[in-house]
Amino acid sequence: MALGPCVSGSFWLWPQRHGRTAEPARGGVGIFIFHPKLDSNSVEFCPRSLLPVKISTALRFFSAQRESLGFRNQFGFILFLPFTVVRSRARRGSCPSLLLFPIRHHDRRYHLGTWIPSWVYFREESEGSKQQTLLINAAMDAYRRPPERDSWFAPLSIDLILKVLYVTFFHPFVAWMVPLCFRAEHMDYKARPMVVSMIYASFVTLCWLLSAINKRIAFGLPRDVDLSDEVIVITGGSSGLGLLIAQVYGMRGASVAVLDVKEMENGESRGVSFYRCDVTDKAAVARVAAEIERDLGSPTVLINNAAIVTGKPLLEMEIEEVERSMSTNLLSHFYTLKTFLPAIIRGGKGGTVVTVSSVIGQLGSARLTDYAAAKGGLIALHKSLTAELRLAHPEIRTVLVTPGQLSTPLFYGVQTPNAFVAPVVEPVEVAKEIIAAIDNGKAEHIGMPFYARWCDWYNVLPVGVQLLARRITGIDRAMETFIGRAGSMPDGEKK
Repeated sequence: MALGPCVSGSFWLWPQRHGRTAEPARGGVGIFIFHPKLDSNSVEFCPRSLLPVKISTALRFFSAQRESLGFRNQFGFILFLPFTVVRSRARRGSCPSLLLFPIRHHDRRYHLGTWIPSWVYFREESEGSKQQTLLINAAMDAYRRPPERDSWFAPLSIDLILKVLYVTFFHPFVAWMVPLCFRAEHMDYKARPMVVSMIYASFVTLCWLLSAINKRIAFGLPRDVDLSDEVIVITGGSSGLGLLIAQVYGMRGASVAVLDVKEMENGESRGVSFYRCDVTDKAAVARVAAEIERDLGSPTVLINNAAIVTGKPLLEMEIEEVERSMSTNLLSHFYTLKTFLPAIIRGGKGGTVVTVSSVIGQLGSARLTDYAAAKGGLIALHKSLTAELRLAHPEIRTVLVTPGQLSTPLFYGVQTPNAFVAPVVEPVEVAKEIIAAIDNGKAEHIGMPFYARWCDWYNVLPVGVQLLARRITGIDRAMETFIGRAGSMPDGEKK
């Protein structure tokens, strides 16, 4: 049976504990498959070692839930193969959660979405010993994708093209393979193909070397990082990007403190401690800092991630909304830096300060006057702070993050008019870059997607060309469909 093009791959599965009655379980390995027309009638896959439920049954369950999952006319499914699954002692309750990765479909792009915490529920039938395994998703409706926008070039983007070129034609190893192949055919060194290929390979190698030297000069040597000794403080870590980073580091053995005004989605996980804190309140930040130092030790990493979006034109905003936006998006960074940075310095082990800003802080956008002003201030704050730390405390590394539109509830409803130039960025991709920078002890400037790394050149262009670029990318129209965080929540949770 031919299904046509199919997206496939693998992922590691790790367990978490939910409730005191659940016993620990080991990890496992899973695979995922996807096809727009994949359903319970087109696939039948039932390995004996899988959980005691036929895949066809699970497919029917997820097929019935496709609307709530946001799949609509297409279907995505995860097959997971745990090494061991331990039931709760009460035989009715949750076992350690398994990680499900929904396969997202947005703008005709198929990609593995952010994992959704789920658990398996065992129920004993009164008629006999037959067990029914129900897959229950705790956050199935907590995060919904924005409406789709059809475009013939949606699967293709500048980032994809450059990523392919970067690992092929623009990679020194690949570039040098060409003259080596010519030489294997005993081609003379003075032959034109040999000369051209060697010049090109030398040029690519020189560019890579200059890039490495530039980063070393700009960011210095990396610091030593031992995750067992790291205490990571994350503001705004109850959802989205902050939640991803918190749970990854908690799973890997670091001590993580999450500061937020709302509870973490699905509760605390292993290695992650939640502290309710309004980061716009100086006294609350100081109080929580003392609790963190008492419970976990001196912080070594500070990730300033808290943010809110108003999404209104300036003339429609109340002054209280402007003040709240500036307090959360800008002033809170001053409060956390003044509170946690001295503790990082006192620890004597070095540290990392991560500032999550936005490309909007460099470009500006309609309906984002308050947000753009705050994020632009963050970029200036980060650059000045980096200069001060370089002079007084060179052991502290700084990481500036300027992403484009993230597919998080914060910008729910926003549609990217031009996915080729400015594709939506998955939080997991940004989280991977931030985690890599912290793990390697490097200072860094992370800009995603590609255009976010070249925004400084935008201001060099003539004003007329700048206006043309804004019209092509649609940056000033994107917020017209903005709904906000409340629109991504189930109806029962909206306030």
